[in-house]
Amino acid sequence: MLDDTLLAQYTKSFFGYGNIKARLWFVGMEEGGGGTIDEVAARLAAWDQRGRPLVDDVAEFHHAIGQRHWFEPGAPTQSTWRQLIRATLLANELPVSLEAIRDYQVQRFARLGGDVASLELLPLPSTSTRPEHWRYAEWSALETLASRDSYRQHFLPLRIARLQELISNERPSAVVFYGVTYQAHWEAISGAKFGASELPRAESVGSTSFFVLPHPTAGPSRAQVKRPQECFESVGLALREVNLRWRAAVHES
Repeated sequence: MLDDTLLAQYTKSFFGYGNIKARLWFVGMEEGGGGTIDEVAARLAAWDQRGRPLVDDVAEFHHAIGQRHWFEPGAPTQSTWRQLIRATLLANELPVSLEAIRDYQVQRFARLGGDVASLELLPLPSTSTRPEHWRYAEWSALETLASRDSYRQHFLPLRIARLQELISNERPSAVVFYGVTYQAHWEAISGAKFGASELPRAESVGSTSFFVLPHPTAGPSRAQVKRPQECFESVGLALREVNLRWRAAVHES
C-alpha cells in the first residue's frame, strides 16, 4: 500500500512542473504514467525528498524517479510535451523542427528557472481515464480514492479554486488549456466562456489570454476541423502576438 499521509499531501499540494512565475502556462487534465504502485511510490518519495514543492523541475524530478531517458541526448520526444514545445518555440520566434523540439525538451522544458509552467488539473498520474482502469482504490485506503468518480468529485473543486488563486496571484500572460472535454472546468478556472467555435478557442480576462485546445494526442473528431498539431501551431502564432504586446508594454513603462 502507498503511504496515505504522504499521498494526501501530494494530492493537495503538487501541481506540476516548471516556473510558476513564467508568463506562459500549459494546463492539462492529469499527468500520464502511474501504471504501477512502485512508480507512484517513487513519485511520492521523490516529491517528499525534494521538499514537497508546489511545482518541480521536470528533468530533475524524472531523474529522481528513474526516468532519465526523456532528458538525455537523442531523447525521444514525449507525445504531449512535443506540441506544448511546438507552441512555445513558435511563440518565441524560434525554429520548429523535430530536432529543435527534442533539444528544448532535453534542455529547457518546464524547468524551475525556465519560461513555461506545465500544470495539471487533477493530481495523480494515470494510464487511462476509464473508471475500470482506476488502480488507486487497490493501493490506498483513502476514501477519496475509492473510485475515479469519488476522486473527481472531491478534487476538482479544490484544484479549480487553487488554480484560480495561482492565476490571480501570478498573472501569467497566457494560459493554454488542453483537453476539450474539460472545457467547463477551464471556464471555471479562467472565468471565460469559450463557446463551441472552431478550435483553438481563445478569450481574454484581464491581462491574461486563455486558450482551449484539443489534447495533443487526441484523435480526429467530427467537431474538430484542425488536427491537434495545427491547433498548437495556431496558438503558438497567437502567443507570439501576446509576447509582442507584452514587450511593447514593458518598453512603454
